[in-house]
Amino acid sequence: MLKRIMQFIAAALLTLTAGTDATAQTLKFDTRGEFKIVQFTDLHYQSRNPRSATALECIDAVVGTERPDLVVFTGDNIYARPADTAMTHIVDRIERHGVPYVILFGNHDHEQGMTLAQLYDIIRRGRHCLQPDRGSVESPDYVLEIAGSKSTAPAALLYCLDSHSYPATKRLGTTRCSGIASAAVPTPQPTAGARSQPSPSSTSLCPSLPKPPPPRPTC
Repeated sequence: MLKRIMQFIAAALLTLTAGTDATAQTLKFDTRGEFKIVQFTDLHYQSRNPRSATALECIDAVVGTERPDLVVFTGDNIYARPADTAMTHIVDRIERHGVPYVILFGNHDHEQGMTLAQLYDIIRRGRHCLQPDRGSVESPDYVLEIAGSKSTAPAALLYCLDSHSYPATKRLGTTRCSGIASAAVPTPQPTAGARSQPSPSSTSLCPSLPKPPPPRPTC
């Protein structure tokens, strides 16, 4: 009986550790005031298509060479069923590098037989994933804080937003919007840690909109 109790306690502690590891990770400017982000977008990964292996190889090559402080995937990560297998392959591959990461959604991710909520939960299984618990929201918006090089106070903020998959108005036609990441990351400065308040310069990855018609020829 005592052995069973000890096994239960050990399992509970393991679960607690796994669930809190990501939140314990701290994003921070280095001593030179630099913070490197690698972005991947439109991987269009298909687990049953051998040619998609190049997408995973690209992750290895870029992350292995750059050694970033954070990796951000900005939508259209998977492009075929089974969705759970495809997303798991991506998560497993980035996990190998031990780098913090987040995975945002585009317009194709939810088209492969699973909801965004289901895919979000798969992503959060990763030990180095920084995404918060989604609660009752299918795909929440959230903010990541980046501490200064000489302080624990945030020197920059990274906004991770979901622009949803379809436009809300017919005026935009049938063009679908992809997930966006709006980064409030200042140009790295050696004195970043001395700032009392974040002083962002926003960088946005915006969804594409329908192209306007060509201009009419004039006589």
